[in-house]
Amino acid sequence: MACTRSIQKEALFMLHVLVSIRMKKIFSMVLLFVLGSLAALAADTTRINALLERSKEFQRTDQDASLRFATEAYTLSKEIHYENGIANAQLFIGSILYANGKVDTSRLLISNALQTYSANGNSHGAGVACLYLSYIYIDLGMKDSAFAAVFAAMKWNQHTHDSFALAQNYVQLGNLYLDYGDPKLAFQNYSLAAAISERHKYTENMISAWDGLGHYCIKLHDYQTGLSYFLKVDSASKKSGDNYTIAQNLTNIALCHELLKHFRIAKDNYNLALQACLKLNMLGNVALGYYNIGSIHLELYKVDSNKADLDSAIIHLDSAISYARLSNDIVRLARSYHLLAEAHANKRNFIEAYAFQQLYSQLSDSIINTEKVKQIAEMQTRYETEKKEQQIVLLDAQNKTKSAQRNILILSSLLLLSLVIAIFIGLLRTKKQRQISESLLLNILPREVANELKQKGSADA
Repeated sequence: MACTRSIQKEALFMLHVLVSIRMKKIFSMVLLFVLGSLAALAADTTRINALLERSKEFQRTDQDASLRFATEAYTLSKEIHYENGIANAQLFIGSILYANGKVDTSRLLISNALQTYSANGNSHGAGVACLYLSYIYIDLGMKDSAFAAVFAAMKWNQHTHDSFALAQNYVQLGNLYLDYGDPKLAFQNYSLAAAISERHKYTENMISAWDGLGHYCIKLHDYQTGLSYFLKVDSASKKSGDNYTIAQNLTNIALCHELLKHFRIAKDNYNLALQACLKLNMLGNVALGYYNIGSIHLELYKVDSNKADLDSAIIHLDSAISYARLSNDIVRLARSYHLLAEAHANKRNFIEAYAFQQLYSQLSDSIINTEKVKQIAEMQTRYETEKKEQQIVLLDAQNKTKSAQRNILILSSLLLLSLVIAIFIGLLRTKKQRQISESLLLNILPREVANELKQKGSADA
């Protein structure tokens, strides 16, 4: 009997080993499949992120290339259902379209990105999207929506303790308060942005904060202090090699000199700004550059009564009109018409002066009507935004409920599957043990005695 038990134990051990080897093979196959899928997904997401980095790299220098990379990233993200990649690509594409004046399409894409970020709890992405929407709302003349977007961005960024993003938010709040008539609050926000940026050495944000403080000083007619801030911007931009900011800031330096009645220095800086913008193909800024030079020549004419300044003013203002049309800048176009009317009147060209004054009046009326349309659009947007926010809250609640139900179902399925496997293995072991026992009995004892043991559990002596 001891020998029989030993053989039974050995047989059971071998069966256990065989079952374990088979289960390990199945587990290994599943593990290899999962790891292979994860590796392929990681490779795709790495490629998507690389494409987005390339898009960012070309955003200022080659917007067509930037758009191409972002679009490719969007397409690949859709194929593998990579939601964060889809949202990032929408944000990039939206920002490029915004820079090219396609405000409505940009707003739609960035709003979609914001919804995805919000649903996935991506606080950083949501904060960036809200900030971009604030810029867009300013262009659309939607003051309340612009403020709401910045405050929403700040709320998201506070979750992540992102001091860089918070500094950007304070700069944007400063811009809004300055534009809408509250210089005191503008100064407070610019100062907060400057303090955070200087403490953490965020050069980009320091430049933005100093730029805001410079415009704040202009608003208060403190042109000398304003000039000092813009000179700080110039120095920091040159150190960082930011040619776009250098070009734009030269206009601010020139403006301060103009307001300080340093007309010759102002003209020289306006010319430098214009040449820089032409080199960088900044069409909107080129229109502004020609306009500023035309305007400064008119001021010089008022001082010196030199008719050559009138001729130069007309030449530059004609160029301003051409570039304003190219960049669809109707405000710059209207102001150029107005100055041309003044220049021609000073030259006694009254017919031309009257014609340009008429163009100015017509375009001004159009601008006023556009502003009214924007105000109506803002009211509609506020209504739609509130409605959408309510839908998002409801959708989030439904998604949480569905997610909980799905998790419970998955867990229950796994437990049931584990139970079935355990029962199957137990039955298999029992069957194998019975077969081994019968075989051993038949080998050791006569068949009649073995059958009697199986039926009765004992045998007659």
